[in-house]
Amino acid sequence: SEKAFVLLRDYISEKKEDFMKRLKPINGAKELLDLNHQLDIPCVILSNKQGELLRLEVKHMGWEKYFKGIYGSLDFPFDKPHPSTVMEIRKHHDLIHKNIWFLGDTDVDWQCAKDSNCKAIKIGQNLSLDHYAFPTCMEFLDYFSEFIKK
Repeated sequence: SEKAFVLLRDYISEKKEDFMKRLKPINGAKELLDLNHQLDIPCVILSNKQGELLRLEVKHMGWEKYFKGIYGSLDFPFDKPHPSTVMEIRKHHDLIHKNIWFLGDTDVDWQCAKDSNCKAIKIGQNLSLDHYAFPTCMEFLDYFSEFIKK
C-alpha cells in the first residue's frame, strides 16, 4: 500500500547514514565489476531489496557506472523469482537471452535463473551440484577470467 511505502521510505531516509557506514562489498566484487566494465559486458542488478535503498547502496559504493540498470522490489509488478522481471529487464536493455548469467547467493536467485532460462551462477556457501557454484566471488572471478580468455 502507499502508506507502507511512505513508512519504508521514511525509515530508509532516517537510517541510511548508519547503514551506509556498515556497507562493505564482498571480496572480489569490485574486481569482477572492473573486469566486466573493461570488457564492456553489460551488468544489471535485480534484487528483492527495496529498489530505492538498493540504488542508494550502489551510489554510496560509487558503482553506478558498472550497471545498465539497478532494479529492486517495487520496481516491477512482481519480485524474484517471478521470471517476468528478467524478461522486462532483458527487453529494456536489449540483452541476448541465452547469454545471461544470473549470479546470486540465494535459492530465490537460482529459481529465478531457472525459470528465466538463464545460466545460474551460485556464489557463496551451501553449494549444490545443479548450478555452477563458487564459494567466493574471488573464485568466480578466477574462473571468469580464464573463461573469457578462451
